[in-house]
Amino acid sequence: MTLINDPKITIEEVKIVPQQFCVDYFTSRDGTLIKYGMLGQGPGLIILAGGLQTAQDYLPLASHLADRYTVYATDSRGRNGSGPQGEDYSIQKEGEDAIALLERTQASFLFGHSYGGLIALNVARRYPLTRIALYEPAVSINGSIPSKWLPAFERSLAREDYLGALVTMIQGLQLGGKMNFLPAPIFQWLAGSFMPKDELDAVFKVLPTVPKETREVLKLDSNGDPYADITTDTLLMAGSESPAFLREAVHTLESILPHPQTVLFPSLDHSAPNEMPEKLVPTLKDFFQ
Repeated sequence: MTLINDPKITIEEVKIVPQQFCVDYFTSRDGTLIKYGMLGQGPGLIILAGGLQTAQDYLPLASHLADRYTVYATDSRGRNGSGPQGEDYSIQKEGEDAIALLERTQASFLFGHSYGGLIALNVARRYPLTRIALYEPAVSINGSIPSKWLPAFERSLAREDYLGALVTMIQGLQLGGKMNFLPAPIFQWLAGSFMPKDELDAVFKVLPTVPKETREVLKLDSNGDPYADITTDTLLMAGSESPAFLREAVHTLESILPHPQTVLFPSLDHSAPNEMPEKLVPTLKDFFQ
């Protein structure tokens, strides 16, 4: 495992003003309409979003990569103009969506964040790719990903207590940092008071996608062996401030995948691809070049 504070590795500190995605749509294998954004010029690189994220959340990362790649970012099913998840939703459907875009764009690079990383791994098992990069893929190893929060989340969602549902998920998955240890009502008050209303509203719209995606993560729980047949060169990334179960999943994948390269970023957490993308860009460019 490489530490990003290795003196041989430089950090790109220049802030890039996000440009705008050129928006288009494609029809997936089952007829579902999928929205995606496109930015840049060069070899195709597709971003697969994490849970609760939309294509727009990866615009800063895409802007940093657009000088070298044509970057595509999808709005997964149930999000921001794409078709619904549907009653027969599965990660296989998400994989079909990704493959449809790969074929449409002739791209051969994938970047997957969180749930998008799990999708990318499953795409790599059945579609020829040149390289894939994963930031803390949502891979459950022997029951490692917490799930006890899900019933309470769904109860809050059913009574339209969206802020309560969001905090239940964040604390259940240990994604709140030091705020994980606050009583839920105080956490809710802080989130409701200090998060911009438009950001909260955007998250609330995507909350209904969480249960089905979470159940797919849990359904694919394993010891990691299903991914041993992936021959694609793979970059595994994690932040030192992320929950231990995410870092452990990366460590397990490192021991199983035939061609891994692993990088740990000190001081970064699970939100790094959205909130601090400039910290990841030099490593991504080195890997995909």
